[in-house]
Order: sequence, then structure tokens, then C-alpha cells
Amino acid sequence: MRSRKLDKVIVNKKQEDLFFFRKFLLIEPQGSNLDILSSYSTVTKFYMSLQDGYIENNEMKIKNCYALILAQAIIEKITSGNIKIKADNSFTEDFYISLAREILHLFHENDEELVVIYLKQMMHILRSAGIVQNNKRIATISCSLSREELFIKILKSFWNETEWKNIFPSSPELAERLFSTRSIFIDFLGEFFIPVDIGDFIRDFFEMTEIAERDDAFAISFVEFYLINWMNNFGIVDYESSLTISKVMLSEYGRKILALIK
Repeated sequence: MRSRKLDKVIVNKKQEDLFFFRKFLLIEPQGSNLDILSSYSTVTKFYMSLQDGYIENNEMKIKNCYALILAQAIIEKITSGNIKIKADNSFTEDFYISLAREILHLFHENDEELVVIYLKQMMHILRSAGIVQNNKRIATISCSLSREELFIKILKSFWNETEWKNIFPSSPELAERLFSTRSIFIDFLGEFFIPVDIGDFIRDFFEMTEIAERDDAFAISFVEFYLINWMNNFGIVDYESSLTISKVMLSEYGRKILALIK
């Protein structure tokens, strides 16, 4: 069951922003464009591969992204003050709200509640990575990391260590099935070198893995709102979403980054 907070975020989002049940408001297109895209992808893959030698022989530069902004904000906040942890091992709502207000100007989405959700998800990622720890109900940071080290550590945590049912709470069962098929998801997305329609792509992914019915509108929106949105937060996909268009492509930068964590 999805939370009321998530519902409120969905209702309040501007038209051009991503929100959860957007797909329910539209008539879903029938069929798939992926067969055509696959043929095009075969041709473009050859030309893209010609660049691989050059890219691999140069140092990977970590781009700025929402994931880094969120992680660095939490780390700096904990490092700078006496941040208490509640008896149930969680942080107070005031902690997240005040921090969201401090960094809201850095986000394209001027949506405080959405940034609070991002911060809570990132806290799970940081804790799974062992970076944020509970020392007698006082939050501490376990290690000092460079910007590059932090990015790789939180990406590894997100992709391999964090329980997705905790950060994708609207359907814990679907989150677990999605986690178990994440390698198939990323390999399938990597087959395309032009932006693909997200609805078509996810339908074919469902048909391939059987983790949900092909035309399950809830599940399609779930994958887009959570997984694709977080891949975008890490800056590893080119992502475009509105009420009229929704496309995604694994970027060349993303391909190189993901190779470091597999």
C-alpha cells in the first residue's frame, strides 16, 4: 500500500515533473516500438564502440548529480552537529525537513516533500554502505571519502547492498522482484543507443522477466518513479519525462560507471 505522503507528492507535482501514477491518467499505447529500435541499435552500437578505446584510456571524471548532493548534505549535517537518532533507530522528521530546505535550491524540482523523500532514501543507502552509523543514539560518519570515492560507494550500496523494499516502499514485493532482476534490466537497457519509450521498454522487460504483468500500469509507474528516477539521480541515464513524453537511455558515461560496480 502506498503512503499518503507519496500520494500528496504526486498530486502536487507540476505537469512537467515526474510523479508516480502519471500513467493512470493517460491512455496506454498498444504494442511496442522496441523491435524497430533494436535494429537501429545494432547499427549504432558499432559506431559507439569505436569510441570505447579512447574513453577507457582516460580517467573517469565523476559528474555532479543529485545523489552526490543528497549524500554530501547528510554527511556535512551529521559532521557539523550533535544529531540524535530516535529510539527506533530513525532520524527525526525535522532533520529531513530542515536539510531539504537547505538544499532545495540545488534541485530542478522545487518540491520540498520530494527532496525529503530523496533524503530518506539516501539515508538508507548511506547506512547500508556503513557510512552513517548509530553510536549510542548519536549519528556519526564512519570514514572520510573523496568525492569520487563517495560516489562509487553510494552507487555500489544502492545497486548491490541496500534493500530496495526499504527505499521503494509502495510495493515491497515488487521492489524485491525488481532487485533480483536488476542485472537483466540494466543489460536490456544497454542494448539501446537512442532514447526508448519508457512504457514500451518496461512492458518488454516485464514480459522477459515475468515480475509483473506486461500492461500493469501500477508496476510500470513504480519502475519509472523509483528505479529510473534513481538512475537519473546518479546521472547514469538520459531521462526525459512529462505528461506527453517519457524516454530513457543509458548514457555512455553511465555504461562506464556501471562497469565499475558489477
